[in-house]
Amino acid sequence: MARTSYLTKFFVMLGLGLSLVFSQVCAYDFSDEPEVSGSVEAESLEELGTLREVSSGEYSFGTYPQSLKESDVTIDEDETFDTGGETYYLGSDGSWYQKVVAAPRGRYNFSDGTPILKGKTYYFKVEPVKWTRMVGSKIIVSNDILTARRYAEALNNYETSEIREFLNDDFLNQVFTKKQQRKIALSEVDNSAESTSDARKSWNGTGTNSYASESTDDMIFLLSEAEITSEEWGFKGCREDDDERIRYPTDYALAVGAYRKADRDTGWYWLRSPYYSQNDCYALAVTATGFAYNFGHVSDVSGGVAPALTLSE
Repeated sequence: MARTSYLTKFFVMLGLGLSLVFSQVCAYDFSDEPEVSGSVEAESLEELGTLREVSSGEYSFGTYPQSLKESDVTIDEDETFDTGGETYYLGSDGSWYQKVVAAPRGRYNFSDGTPILKGKTYYFKVEPVKWTRMVGSKIIVSNDILTARRYAEALNNYETSEIREFLNDDFLNQVFTKKQQRKIALSEVDNSAESTSDARKSWNGTGTNSYASESTDDMIFLLSEAEITSEEWGFKGCREDDDERIRYPTDYALAVGAYRKADRDTGWYWLRSPYYSQNDCYALAVTATGFAYNFGHVSDVSGGVAPALTLSE
């Protein structure tokens, strides 16, 4: 009987103690606790880059770093995402950003008016890429100069060029998720001598070009001289300035070395066509005024990239 009494008292005291602890926990004021880190929900690149026709002939498809980070956005470098050989960092606004040490090729300002300082680190927001569909075709072409790089180290052979390799590897995988890539057709890209001539045969009318390469099978490609002067697509002849051919470099493109014309804010960009004369180290390009009878040395790293692709649907 005495043993039962002892155990009863023990469990009563234990219960009172637990009740006291529980009441103290319940009474704790959590209002002064700091916010939990990592609470920002990251933007889905799959959703952001979904293929959409935003207006007649105008599309949004894929994502790429473009605009300079706004000053009120902070970056969490512990939250990262790797894609296409690049690393994205999460911003306090839920968007992804790419970090770049600026290497501008001139004294340029970003779109917000701030000067681009060589050697300074900047972050660029990953945003949907805008495209225009060519008339009567499934080919869409970037509305902007998205980046800058050289065509090749020395030779103007598109089949073996650095820029073609970049477009169909790192660029493809950075801009498009695997699901999005299924909406891109594998295109037989015409690199014949005739494709390197103006569509109106106003120059190089014989269509000969000893530097032309074999045709290639690509998902991403640059336009040719014949395509960028196509009347069917609404382009003017190569010796005329053409607003339809004009492209503007993004903030990101300027930071990585794209050229921008001071009085127009437009840039020049590569075509895939090798120049038919001079020697084997020149490729054709479109100027900042939309003039398509131009060429540059393939090693020029300020050459803009305005890619194209063929939709599979």
